[in-house]
Amino acid sequence: MGGGPDGEQQAIYEIDHEILFDLDEVHTERKKLQEHLVFLYPNFKAYFDHNFLEKG
Repeated sequence: MGGGPDGEQQAIYEIDHEILFDLDEVHTERKKLQEHLVFLYPNFKAYFDHNFLEKG
């Protein structure tokens, strides 16, 4: 998330941490984890603009 040259290409997602208690951290496949992600913003700039610039 955020800085660096790829910051504009890294999306921000939310995950309900409660589901993590039901997943095996060693054997859970990435696809299974991704099923629980909620897309929030396409990149850090969009997140920042929405949360800090548009609320003023």
